Amino acid sequence: MLVGTCGYTGFPTAEGVVEFGYEIAEVYRNKGLATELVQALVRQAFTDAQVVKVQAHTLPVENASNHILKKCGFEYAGEATDPDEGTVWKWELVKP
Repeated sequence: MLVGTCGYTGFPTAEGVVEFGYEIAEVYRNKGLATELVQALVRQAFTDAQVVKVQAHTLPVENASNHILKKCGFEYAGEATDPDEGTVWKWELVKP
């Protein structure tokens, strides 16, 4: 059964930054699955010696996605422009 999707937007940049995205089907939300998914994506990204920072973007409003990112240690890093969504909030987590 499919409860959501996730993935990296591409390979790490020359600066060692990788971005990911995720979504959980509405019927499976509020069960901790998104938090678990974000933690797994971060763990996997940081196994790559090239990666020094993980990024994610959310819509520019307080919502469940940015709450999950904050809970997983991400910090707000300003606004960015997404070609499809327009203005978004950028979130970053630096490799420990």
